[in-house]
Amino acid sequence: MDLLQFMAFVRTSLAAANTGHQPDMQIIFLGSTVDKDVGCVQPDAWRMNRVVTWPSLMRPESEGWVRLNVSNPSGPPLVKLNYFSDPKGHDLATVVEGLKLVLKLEKPLAKLGLVLDKTSNSQCSKDTFGSDAYLRCVARTRTQTAWHWSGTCRMGRKDDRQAVVDSRLRVKGVLGLRVADASIMPYIVSGNTNAPTIMIGEVAADLIKTDNKERKR
Repeated sequence: MDLLQFMAFVRTSLAAANTGHQPDMQIIFLGSTVDKDVGCVQPDAWRMNRVVTWPSLMRPESEGWVRLNVSNPSGPPLVKLNYFSDPKGHDLATVVEGLKLVLKLEKPLAKLGLVLDKTSNSQCSKDTFGSDAYLRCVARTRTQTAWHWSGTCRMGRKDDRQAVVDSRLRVKGVLGLRVADASIMPYIVSGNTNAPTIMIGEVAADLIKTDNKERKR
């Protein structure tokens, strides 16, 4: 696949009630072609020149989990992503709104010679293309996580049983070990995680230097 050409950070109609002024949807535009299954492009669209548009949920409320594999402690951990599991259904509703925003681009993009591919998702063909039921089905069957993994080792107070590190990025109960990456974010930021992760690393370096100075006194 190719590099991302451009993207938009937008607020859906649901943003005001949930995130205030923060964008709740990132729409990615990617001029590309694929020749294998990447999880979000149907086989009949492989090896075709196209612009792929991805609406990405910025402020998810669903929570998954990461656990040790007790039957194989040296193997990979057990991961449950739990998409669309939030009780109020906020995540699914917001993704549907994002898909509707993408569909609204059909007429403007037609002026550039682009044609919306209305080939139905095979798993959702029972519903009318573009209907709420169809978009909910597409969201449930085609959603995947891309790039910005975070929150699996979150920072929190001493009395927070879900927190792994304290405010100085020290792993609770383990002497001499800190975590300094996107996993410590209690909540994901409303944007790409690259810059915040660099900031976390810079802060971690300062914390380590400060703590070392304190010990030498």
